[in-house]
Amino acid sequence: MVSSPILRGGNLSIDKEGKEIQKSTRKAILPLWNAYYFFTIYANADEVKAKEISCSSDVLDMYILSKLKELKEKLTVAMDKHDIVEATTLVEEFLEILNNWYIRRSRQRFWSLKEFGCEAFDTLYTVLINLCKMVAPLAPMISEFIYRNLTGNESVHLENWPELAEIQIDNPLISKMDFVRLISSNAKAVREDNKLRNRLPLQSMMVAGEGVDKLTDFFDILKDELNVKEVKVEKNVEALAEKFLYVKTPLVGKRLSQYMKVILAASKLNQWELNADGTLAIAGQTLLKEEFEMRLVLKEGLKGQALPDNTAVIVLDTTLYPELIKEGMARDFVRAIQSLRKEKDFDVSDRIALIIKTDNEEVKQAITEYKEYIMEQVLALSFEFADKVENENSFEIGEGLVFADAKVV
Repeated sequence: MVSSPILRGGNLSIDKEGKEIQKSTRKAILPLWNAYYFFTIYANADEVKAKEISCSSDVLDMYILSKLKELKEKLTVAMDKHDIVEATTLVEEFLEILNNWYIRRSRQRFWSLKEFGCEAFDTLYTVLINLCKMVAPLAPMISEFIYRNLTGNESVHLENWPELAEIQIDNPLISKMDFVRLISSNAKAVREDNKLRNRLPLQSMMVAGEGVDKLTDFFDILKDELNVKEVKVEKNVEALAEKFLYVKTPLVGKRLSQYMKVILAASKLNQWELNADGTLAIAGQTLLKEEFEMRLVLKEGLKGQALPDNTAVIVLDTTLYPELIKEGMARDFVRAIQSLRKEKDFDVSDRIALIIKTDNEEVKQAITEYKEYIMEQVLALSFEFADKVENENSFEIGEGLVFADAKVV
């Protein structure tokens, strides 16, 4: 209820199915629980005793710690003003970043304690216990449960509001990583528009326009996140797109209705000039900043889109090369085996033996070529093709049908 339209002076319709209540659960309660559940699964499996930290050697850790401190500062202001709507919005946005960026991008570090150490566990622990303190006034029951289970302390409601004095906000890092996230979400939209599943590798992505220097240190993250082999940047956006003047006719019409015809005609002929103060000179008139937009339109034949603020464009090479198709099949196979592990209720640390059968030579070749990658991803100690598979499970890979079974070893 505290995040509902009621606190904005609006109405809230309560349906019999409780969909509005479920919506709030999806936005805040479940994301917080999922983060806690993820932490406990891997911390308990490796018997990790996590501790609070203020810094880390990993860039993703430093990013989420900076976002945590940023949340604390903004949330303090919102709560002091009794702006519950703003407070709940801030928490929801942070939980989105925590689950769908930090945890998802850091999974490998939780799986491989010996290789990566405890920094990821310590970071997530720090985030969770301080987040519980912050959301306690908004979600008292779940924050109490999580906090007590993580710390063993009496109650989150007996704790002071967090200070996080030792955590320093890295604003340049926040700016860069937020831009990386923006590029990622828009590039995924391009994939979706072109019906290219995320597990299918692509050769390259080009980003052109303002701010591309922010991406330089994060090429590896982008390549992994977007499943592309190469990331390229270009400062000159006109190498990939053309600028298009969009006149907001409702606004301009109210002020300059008698000049609308000549203004629109001049805009189509690109007879305009941007002024130093951000206004636009066109057809002997001056348009205010809010009366027009400079939009970017990709050049013909390119597959991509402009960022929402039209400061840069993203272009994907959507050519389906044979090697990329085979790698995509291998990734599809990994996804299928991971689903099989869940169906069989295997523990996250269980090592398995895989038996596979397929009559499709292209699929068989792809699985064979990427055997080591597949075994690493699904925690397989053995891997073999057979003419017959007991307790077979079937799934489609590419144009072929694959039968497989997995057993704990």
